[in-house]
Amino acid sequence: MYTGIDIIEISRIEKVFGSHKNFLKRVYTSDEVEYCQSRKN
Repeated sequence: MYTGIDIIEISRIEKVFGSHKNFLKRVYTSDEVEYCQSRKN
């Protein structure tokens, strides 16, 4: 496994959130989701 940075348009991620409800559960751990949702955008 390698560590790297992916560059993507934020609008593409926002579209995925709206159309695929399980995206967060598939990509992030529950702790990561909780942390991000507790912060300002």
